[in-house]
Amino acid sequence: MTYGDEAALVAAAAAGRPLAQVAVAAGVSVSTVQRRLRDPEVARAVAVARSELRRQAVARVVDLRASALNRVEAILELADPALALRAATLILNMSLKVEAAYDFHDRLAALEEGLVEEEDEVDDEVTREPEGAPVVVPSAGGSCVEGGAS
Repeated sequence: MTYGDEAALVAAAAAGRPLAQVAVAAGVSVSTVQRRLRDPEVARAVAVARSELRRQAVARVVDLRASALNRVEAILELADPALALRAATLILNMSLKVEAAYDFHDRLAALEEGLVEEEDEVDDEVTREPEGAPVVVPSAGGSCVEGGAS
């Protein structure tokens, strides 16, 4: 049984609102919010909603990036050397951060790929029977009979 507006609870919690504000949005008490957030399904819904909010924010930044770069580029061409220097510094700092983020992403992807390959190798080793190991086969009477290696 759910109490209050669970969609509002999830949305407010995903947005990072304080518990009291989440409670008001959902029409429940703070203790109900705390209890609902401990529910694995609600916690998953909050995580999914938070991830979607992040995705939307990144999409907005990407949409604004070209416009912002055009503005900074225009400032580079101004007669005021102080403004041009600040714009150039901004571009250089941001390019270093972007490069570092891409480098981090590539390294993380390589590590994750390596882990998947290692897990596959471990799974293969676990499911493979060692050579010469006896094969235990249950007999019709319920006891086990040792057979030769297959």
